[in-house]
Amino acid sequence: MSRPVPVFDAPPSAYERLCGAVALLMLVSLLIGQIGGQYLPALRPLNDLASVAAITLALLRLPHVRRAAQVFVGLALIAAISLWIFAPAQMPSLRNALQQGTAFSAFLTTLGLVRGPVRASKLVADAAAYLFAFPAQMRTAAVTFGAQFLTILFNIGTISLLSDIARDHAARSGSDSRAADSITIAALRGTLFATLWNPIGIGFAVVLASISTLSPGVFLAAAVIATLVVALGSLWVGRLIEGRPVAAPTSVGGSARALIGLLVAVAALIGATLLLHTLLHISFLVAACIILPAMAFLWPLVEPATRSAAVRNPAKAMGEASAATASEATIFLTATLISTPVALLLQSLGLEVIFTAGVVPPLVFVLAGLLLVPLLAIFYIPHTISFVMVAQIIGGSVIGQNHPLSLGIALMFAWGMAIAISPISAMSLITGRCIGRSTTDVSFRINGWFTIFCLTGAMLMVCVIYIFE
Repeated sequence: MSRPVPVFDAPPSAYERLCGAVALLMLVSLLIGQIGGQYLPALRPLNDLASVAAITLALLRLPHVRRAAQVFVGLALIAAISLWIFAPAQMPSLRNALQQGTAFSAFLTTLGLVRGPVRASKLVADAAAYLFAFPAQMRTAAVTFGAQFLTILFNIGTISLLSDIARDHAARSGSDSRAADSITIAALRGTLFATLWNPIGIGFAVVLASISTLSPGVFLAAAVIATLVVALGSLWVGRLIEGRPVAAPTSVGGSARALIGLLVAVAALIGATLLLHTLLHISFLVAACIILPAMAFLWPLVEPATRSAAVRNPAKAMGEASAATASEATIFLTATLISTPVALLLQSLGLEVIFTAGVVPPLVFVLAGLLLVPLLAIFYIPHTISFVMVAQIIGGSVIGQNHPLSLGIALMFAWGMAIAISPISAMSLITGRCIGRSTTDVSFRINGWFTIFCLTGAMLMVCVIYIFE
């Protein structure tokens, strides 16, 4: 397939500089508008400037994003025009949705800033390698839990990272290559578990943005506990279903100090984000948009080995980050716009009346939110759009207001398990490539029982939380 032609005839460097400048404008305007606007009303219009910049960046990147993102842009345009024609009084709702989508776009772009230092980090590589020093009978558990913390910094690249280490180790020791496959699958499941509680992840951000009464601290604690329970159970059930993984000789690479350093870095990242959220009275999402660039700037100062990836030119760094996350940023920006008229349409058809009538117990809607997104993912429906729409429709209703924690946990499991079962998710594609299996094999055969078990466990825990909430 040929490379898409840029939106205008200009040298790539000029194009990238323009994208970087627009991305930087989006971030700075958002932060000043969100923080300063609380004290100086004159600064609030900067939120609209940030939105204009987010739209501009999405259009500039449009030829280079995935086909699904391009389709979502068209649907968002249709949604906005339809709302303007048929319900002009609801345009303020679209403006609010656009500002929320802008925050998603800025968050994903700043997340891309961290990738350079993390990929160049010897600390991260040593921490990952140390997971292989655990005894064979404990290694799957070590990788499953260790991958969760690696994922907060390395995102889905954790799967390839651990798979490469496992294959290199198997080749050097002459051990069975199936051992490397077992490690890759453990890394996949650890990465999936991270999506259930990662406070610097997009699922966490969407849920918090959709349920206004949900406390980030309480939500994070509940998500961590729920994930721990399901992860431990899945390891036990996995041993019964899949048998004992093929053993490989214990590696002596990496260091415990590196692993501890990684855990400290993750804890500091989460703690700093929570602190800013509390002190500045800003959303968790906006707080992350401050912490992530700061982390990308400070990391090379702390670890000299990453200085080659240091942020020296903010506009250039933002341009590279926006290029790496363009598809995801465009999808989440447009998904919030699409969900607004859909939610208004459903409300006009009486959905809110169903929520409040009391005929159907609210728990049914909470569990429906848990199961609907993974179910749609089985049929190749992009989980991103369905997740955002379900989160905003149910989360913005009386169900979300009255039962924020149970619904929040349900939505996080819906997000994670939709990724697990979707044949078109990036995790399935990466894992399939690493172990030489098709994405349908990864999603249905490898992750089939895993998804069912996790959803069953999630349903039980959601019911318990709902009762005591």
